[in-house]
Amino acid sequence: LRDLVQQNHAERAVVVEAIRALGALGDRAAAPMLLKMVETPATDPALRLEAMSAVAPLLQSDAVDALLDLVSDPVPGIRADAFQALARIDADAFMSTLAGLDPDRDWTVRVAVATALGTVPPERSLARLTDMLGDRDQRVVPAAVAALAASHAPTAERLIVERLNADDFAVREAAANALAALKATDAVPALVGAYQSAVMADSTYVAWAAMLDAIAQLAPPTARPLLQDALHDKDWAVRVKAAALLRAQGVTQAVADTMRPATAGPPVTDPAWPSIVAPPF
Repeated sequence: LRDLVQQNHAERAVVVEAIRALGALGDRAAAPMLLKMVETPATDPALRLEAMSAVAPLLQSDAVDALLDLVSDPVPGIRADAFQALARIDADAFMSTLAGLDPDRDWTVRVAVATALGTVPPERSLARLTDMLGDRDQRVVPAAVAALAASHAPTAERLIVERLNADDFAVREAAANALAALKATDAVPALVGAYQSAVMADSTYVAWAAMLDAIAQLAPPTARPLLQDALHDKDWAVRVKAAALLRAQGVTQAVADTMRPATAGPPVTDPAWPSIVAPPF
């Protein structure tokens, strides 16, 4: 595999798979070679990204200086992997680097930074994660919520409960999942209230399915009537979710009959079907 990566004449697709294989094997002996690929600007951009993804989990403390350079790389994916590797290897260097930089301009890198902060002791990461809850790009906020839960910061539960009423359903979904991960039984009333509001207002079931799941994990008796009601929901996916959660509680009687019939789709004679089966574009 190392030979394949070093062969200049090998096809790029083959080299990509060889790089991924070295990463999957956890081959620390390949780390210097892969890191050199990342540090060489002339390397094929796709191979640089693959090499960074493979080498990041393999790097040790002797790679800190290299990572400090890579957190300013022009490629967002490389910056993201560099931040996460730096946090794993040297939390002090990671936090010092963050303190000297403005928030990254790319939202995917900010997601990686938030995830990495979840591995840092909460007394050091809490202030920055709290700021990231207000990120201008809502795609970053779920990562900050999950990182707060992972950090087990003293105020994490309160901060996450506040996100149960966020405008973005993905943020509310992340908050519900985080509260379940924290085993935050005190948050059950807030989850129930957020669930009832979401059922009335949301056009997608994603957030309130996560809330149902969290309530079922944290307070099964409280969840039971909500799940029974959800068996009658107009959305078949919600009924399937409710049935699965009831089965997890050992409730099977009449569940199958209550949730049927499945919602009928358009008939096969509907003119829309040809464009679905054989789309013109």
